Amino acid sequence: MPQIDDIRRLWSEGRDVSEIARMTGHDRKTVRKYLQMEDFSPEAPTPRRKGPSKLDPFKGYIDRTLEADLHEWRKQRHTATRIYAEILEMGYDGRYSLVQCYVRERKRAMRQASSAFLDLVWAPGTAQCDFGEADFWWRGERRRLYYLVLAFPHSNMGWFQVFGGTAAECVCEGLMAIFLHIGGVPHRIVFDNATGIGRRVAGEVRESRLFRRFRLHFGFEATFCNPHAGHEKGSVESKVGFVRRNAFVPVPDVGDLAGYNESLLGVADSWAARAHYRRGATWGELFEADRAALVALPARPFSATTWLTMGTDKWGEVTLAGGHRYLASADLPLSDVHVGLSALSVTFVDPSTGEVTAAYDREFGSAPTTSADPVATLSLLRSRPGAWRESDVRAKLPGEVVGYLDALPRDGLRAKLAALHDASATEGFDAAAEAVRRLVARGGDFSASDLAVMSVRVAGGDGEPDPGPDLRTYDRALMGREAV
Repeated sequence: MPQIDDIRRLWSEGRDVSEIARMTGHDRKTVRKYLQMEDFSPEAPTPRRKGPSKLDPFKGYIDRTLEADLHEWRKQRHTATRIYAEILEMGYDGRYSLVQCYVRERKRAMRQASSAFLDLVWAPGTAQCDFGEADFWWRGERRRLYYLVLAFPHSNMGWFQVFGGTAAECVCEGLMAIFLHIGGVPHRIVFDNATGIGRRVAGEVRESRLFRRFRLHFGFEATFCNPHAGHEKGSVESKVGFVRRNAFVPVPDVGDLAGYNESLLGVADSWAARAHYRRGATWGELFEADRAALVALPARPFSATTWLTMGTDKWGEVTLAGGHRYLASADLPLSDVHVGLSALSVTFVDPSTGEVTAAYDREFGSAPTTSADPVATLSLLRSRPGAWRESDVRAKLPGEVVGYLDALPRDGLRAKLAALHDASATEGFDAAAEAVRRLVARGGDFSASDLAVMSVRVAGGDGEPDPGPDLRTYDRALMGREAV
């Protein structure tokens, strides 16, 4: 371009073609060509035309191989070297560099195709659901728990609930709490390819039994993303991070998980005043369109419990997934029991009587645990008081209560354990244990009725009973002897 500028400048100064050719060193034909040019617009690039190649007969095979690799672990996919070795056996006699360049171009094209995104417009009443992870102080230790997030892309509103795992019971319990809180049900929910409630396998969606019943009960449509395709539910992916940063920093101290989850619904409500990043309104204002599109709640409640029938071992224990052992009933060794799994609890029921034999907080994770309900153990100790000193119930009672019971004869111990069992079954073990401690602290023996009454007082939140005025003076005056 500078040479053309020089030629046209010399021409404007009155130089002829021959003189310009001598001064610039160009041929006269070149000088004339540049002087006659009228259009200096940049030329649009034109694609290069590729001629035939020795690799052409093998490109179909290479394409099929690379497409099949998309479904394989990334560390076990074909390299250009491996493909080159394979097509050599098929008759290829060209250079490796041709294969290398073609494989690189095809992989780049596949990455570009897979990373292309559409700016989707989500209709009101449509939601996305996913789990996140965060650390909490729970049951006296720092543990990593899961939180279920239900986000509404139209308004950017979202609610969340915390659980120990990602089982179908947790998903159903969390969604049900959110549905009841917002007063309706999304007509469609997009889920991750989660194994807890269902997953997409070779184009087929397989739902768990509990989730299918839950979906039919509340009347919404469930859509499952493709594996490793988080962009298909980008709104809830962003909401998961938002919740972690804004609700769980610093690390929360969780007491009762059910009560904590109820408070989290209010935390999500408080974000309604935030401005939407694009729509020029607040989340809460936009959610009114979501609310108007919700499906009405069903008339009857749903029990998000999975019921199983399992056999106990010789100790009356049942082992659930993850190596979690529970004492179903010491009275039912080597027997079948009904097991009810919910998001927060595990319940055992005697099939013959229909009575609940034990109930526990549900354990999650891969580390084995052992849970023994004191009421279930006391049921066995009533008839086998000889096992008292080695029982786990003894370790859970206050020291003064243990000393009192240790000093009793066998028959007296059996009677007190039976009374403790009955009080625990009605008012809870903690209330019954505190009632025994108070009665022992008063220094005298106590009956089963004494323990029953005191357990009711403890469970009701009453403090130590008021002993009232000392009536022994009246006893001496009326009865002529010391009051007992």
